[in-house]
Amino acid sequence: MTDKKFFWGICGWLFCLMLIFMVAVRWLDPMTYMDNEYASWRQQKDYIQGNGQPARVLFLGDSIFQAAVRPEIFGEDVRVLALGGATSIEMNYALQEYLKHYPKPEKIFMAFSPLHYANMESYRSRNLYFHYLPWRQVVDSQLEIYKRDKLPWFQYVPDMAEDMEYMMRLPTKYFRTIFDSRLSRGDFNREQYETIRQAKGHRYFGLSQEWHHSYQPYVGWLQPFEPLGSIDYYLRDIISICQNNGIQLYILQAPMHNLDYELITESRYLHDFQQYMEKLAQETGVPVEITPPAYDVNSFGDNLHVNQIGALAYSQNLKSRYNP
Repeated sequence: MTDKKFFWGICGWLFCLMLIFMVAVRWLDPMTYMDNEYASWRQQKDYIQGNGQPARVLFLGDSIFQAAVRPEIFGEDVRVLALGGATSIEMNYALQEYLKHYPKPEKIFMAFSPLHYANMESYRSRNLYFHYLPWRQVVDSQLEIYKRDKLPWFQYVPDMAEDMEYMMRLPTKYFRTIFDSRLSRGDFNREQYETIRQAKGHRYFGLSQEWHHSYQPYVGWLQPFEPLGSIDYYLRDIISICQNNGIQLYILQAPMHNLDYELITESRYLHDFQQYMEKLAQETGVPVEITPPAYDVNSFGDNLHVNQIGALAYSQNLKSRYNP
């Protein structure tokens, strides 16, 4: 056998193995190998596609808001649609999908960490990895990112190639996960799914009482705040959807602990963020909270998320101010 034939033979075998892997991944239940964030994303998507009861009040946002809102405090007909690492891109899709399958809600409360107005670190590692957005929405959102986020042109091709790896479930993205899981995570993920379903979308994240002893500030707090154009675009689209459908929207601020609050105050990050919030309120006419509420570290279970104490305090305060 010549070297050339040997080379193409190896390529052919690798291609066949890749096809077999892609078919196998599509056949496998993701619950058996995905990490523990998957259950939350899967449950929320099942709900917005009609597998549940309609809600009078919706809460949209990221994991910080998801942990902070306790639905039972606001009544039976409320639902948390917030997700870990989500931005306005995912919440825009969630709202549009919800409105396809349920009557419109009376009110929507939405909150993100300031970090999730300025970056989208989970866009691929959660959104695409879990196949949350359908293919068409992935393309549309990626085009908006290219258009509005001032990315260098030479980044387009690598980004699109990585998107294809996720959408086609290639081994480069899923082999390690499946191998490490040994397909043994099904029971845990199904239990998490049911827990989140019964909690109407609410979940806690870290629940340590000692995390602040090793506190390290997030480096992003030390940089100027600058919102991403794509996130601003989808945020304003959510506002338009609510206004066009007669839904009362409130843009809130998610809680943060006093260590971070003092840091962003000194670095002027908070000042820049408040200016952005004030501009958003002026240009849209939507009620917008300007300043994040600060809580003692004992109200947090990790560096970002409140614990039971913080969630109770935040939810009661929210109810007293807005009576959802």
